[in-house]
Amino acid sequence: MNYTQLVRSFRMIEAKKMLLATKDPIESIARQVGYTSPDTFTKVFKKETGMTPTHYRRLNQNF
Repeated sequence: MNYTQLVRSFRMIEAKKMLLATKDPIESIARQVGYTSPDTFTKVFKKETGMTPTHYRRLNQNF
């Protein structure tokens, strides 16, 4: 794993935690984990997880 992959992996782990633990908007979470563009964040998230951040949050919500 190279440096870029390591950083991306860390960002995705943190984003997943935040998606489940907060009600922060996707745009805010994207900025907090280091993405300046919510669109780029969504593309990377979908590539890494197979779903959008919104879909991930909905599937994993605690009822």
